[in-house]
Amino acid sequence: ILFWIAALLSKKSSYPLVFILPAGLILFSHISFRELLFLQAGWLIPGSWILADTIDVKWLLLMLVPAVFSFAFWYFMNRKENVPVQLKSIMENNRLFSIAIAAGSFLLLIFAYAEFSIWPFLLGLSGVLILAWIKPSHGIAFLSVFFALAGFLFSFFHFSVVAVFIAILFFLGNYRVGKSGLYPFAIPLFSILFFLFRFPEPGNGILVFVAAFVLLLLAKKPVPGYIFAVLVSVAIFFVSDGPGGLPFYFLLSAGAYFLKGRVASPYIFRTTISLLIIVAFFSANRQIQAWAFPPEPTSAQVVQNSEIRVSELQEGRKLEYGENTLVAPHNFAEKIGTGAATLGEYLRLMVFPYELSFYYGFARTKTEGPANPWVWLSLLIHGAMALFAFFQWKKRPLLTWGFFGYLVSIFLFSNWVELVAGMVGERLAFFASAGFCVALAALFHWNKPALDFKKPQVAEVLLGILILAFGFRTWIRNTDWKDAITLMGHDVEHLTESAQANNLYAMNLMAASFEKGWTPVQQMNMRKLAIKHFDRALEIWPDFFNAAYDKGRAALIVGDVPNAIAGFERAVRMDNDFMDPYYQLSELYINTGQLPQFLMNARRLFQKETERPEKYNLMARAHYLNGNTDSAKIYLRRSIQLFPDDQNAYKNMAELFNSEGNADSSAFYLKGKR
Repeated sequence: ILFWIAALLSKKSSYPLVFILPAGLILFSHISFRELLFLQAGWLIPGSWILADTIDVKWLLLMLVPAVFSFAFWYFMNRKENVPVQLKSIMENNRLFSIAIAAGSFLLLIFAYAEFSIWPFLLGLSGVLILAWIKPSHGIAFLSVFFALAGFLFSFFHFSVVAVFIAILFFLGNYRVGKSGLYPFAIPLFSILFFLFRFPEPGNGILVFVAAFVLLLLAKKPVPGYIFAVLVSVAIFFVSDGPGGLPFYFLLSAGAYFLKGRVASPYIFRTTISLLIIVAFFSANRQIQAWAFPPEPTSAQVVQNSEIRVSELQEGRKLEYGENTLVAPHNFAEKIGTGAATLGEYLRLMVFPYELSFYYGFARTKTEGPANPWVWLSLLIHGAMALFAFFQWKKRPLLTWGFFGYLVSIFLFSNWVELVAGMVGERLAFFASAGFCVALAALFHWNKPALDFKKPQVAEVLLGILILAFGFRTWIRNTDWKDAITLMGHDVEHLTESAQANNLYAMNLMAASFEKGWTPVQQMNMRKLAIKHFDRALEIWPDFFNAAYDKGRAALIVGDVPNAIAGFERAVRMDNDFMDPYYQLSELYINTGQLPQFLMNARRLFQKETERPEKYNLMARAHYLNGNTDSAKIYLRRSIQLFPDDQNAYKNMAELFNSEGNADSSAFYLKGKR
C-alpha cells in the first residue's frame, strides 16, 4: 500500500494497478474476501482521493469501479460453476439480483449526468422503483441512495430531502440490529451523508436527527387510517419550489411509518415511498423542466457544456483543439472511432515502435469516424484480444493477466475515459507495455514451456530476434534523447502534420538560442529555423494563437519586421483578449511610419482593452500622428476625467499644446502634472 501511494504521487498514470494487482492476487493466490476487502480499502481510499482532489463524481467512480470489478471477479473465480450457471445463480439470489439492478441504475444516473440528459436518469429510476416494489427490503435502500446521488450531482434540493426521509423510513421500518449486524444500515447512511455534504447548513443536520427522533417516539402510537390520507393530500397540495415543503415530507413519511402494519393493504409502505417521489418531482418541477426540455443553446453554451462534460474526468488543465480534437463538438460515433484509432496507434507501438514521437496531436492524430477502416480493425483486434484472454483464465491465467493488464492500462488513455494531451502519449503506455510483455511471454510459454537456447528451434529463434530487434531500437532511440532540441529535431522530420509538435520545437529552439556556447551565426540560424516551424504549425492549424504570437516575437528578435507584423496581425485577427500583440503592432507601425495602420490598430485595441489610461493615451497619440489634434485632445481630456492620477495624460496634453504654440495651456497642464 505504501509503495502504491508513492507510485501514485509520482505519476497518476499508475492508477490502473488498482485493477491489475487485485486481479493477479485473485488469479494466482487463494486470497479471502476479507483480505481482498482490506487491501482494496488500503488502495482505493488514498488512491481515489489523490486522483480526484475533491469529493465529486470522479472520486465516486475511482472508488466504486475498481472495487465492484475486484469483488465480482473474486466471486466468479471462487465459484466452481461455469459463468452461465453463476449468472443464473445471481438471478435466483435475491440479494445479488438487487445489487445488479441497483448497479445498472447508478451507472445510468452517472451517464445522465455526463451527457446532460434526463432520459437515462428516468430509466435508472425505473429500475430502482421496480426493485423497491418487488423487493422492498433491498430496493428501498437503493432508492434512497439513488436520490441522494441525484440530488448531489444535479444540486436538486428536494431529491436530497426525499433521499433522507426514505433512508429514515428504511432505518426504522425494515431492519433491527441482530445476526446481520450493522451492515444493512450502511447503504441508506450514504443518503444522509450526501445530503449533509451538499447542504451543510446546521439546520439541515438538526432536521435529519429531529425527524428520526420524532418518528421513533411517535411510532408506538396507533394512528387512524384517514389521517394518512389527509397527510398525503396536504403534502402534495402545499408542495413548493423551496425548503418550505420540508414539513410535508415529514408528515408524509411519518404517516407512512405509523400506518405500516396497522392497515389492511400490504402496499401502503411502498405507496408512500412512491408519493414521496411524486412530491419531490413536483417540488423540483422547474429544474426538471429545464433539464428535460432545454432551450436551444448558444454557441458559447455549447462550448461551456463540452468543457463541463470533459472536466468530470479530465486531468489537469483545459486542452486546446491542437492538443486533442475531441474538445470540439463531436458525436458518439466519432468519440468511439477516435478512441479505437488511438488504441490502434498504441498497439502499433507495442508490436514494433519503428517510429516514435515526442508529441502527436492535430493533425498527426484527429477525430475519426466509422468510415475509417482502421477504426473497425482496431476494435476487432482489441475485442478478440479481450475474448481470448477471458476464455483462457482457467487454463492459462498468466496469459489472461497479461492481456488484462495491457487492456485496462491502455483503455484509460484511449480518450474514452478522459482526454489526453496529444491524443496519444507514449509515456502513458508504460504499464500497458508491461502487461503486453507478460502476455507475450505467456504465449511463448504456451507454445514451448521449456526454452532451450543450446538447441534453438522456432520459439528460441523468434524470441532471440525480438530481443535483438527491440534492444537495437532502444539503443538507437536513446541517442535521440541527448537533449530536447536533439529529440524534437529528430522527430519533427516525420511530424510534419502535427501543429503542436512544430510549435514546441520552435519554442525550444528560441529558448536554446539564448543559452551560452552558441556563436551569433548559430543563434540566428536557430531563430530563423524556429520561425519556419511556427509557420508550419500555422499551416496545419490556422487558428493556432500561440504559434502566431510567438512567431511575431521571434521575428522581432531577428529584426524581420514584415514577419513580425504578419505574426502579430494574425494573432489579433483570432479575436483573442490578450492585449500584448496590439501594443507590439502599435510600436511596429510607428517605427515603420505606417501611421494609418497605427490608427487602425489603436481603434481595435481601444474596443477590446479594459478601462485603463493606456488605451486613451494610445488613441490620442494615433490621432495626433495622423494630424487629428482635436480628436487627440478629446481622448486625453477623457483620460484625465477618468484617471486624474495618471501623469502621462497631463504630460501628453501639455506637449500637444506646446506643439501648437499655446504656451499658457501647456503650462496649465504641466501644473496639473504632479
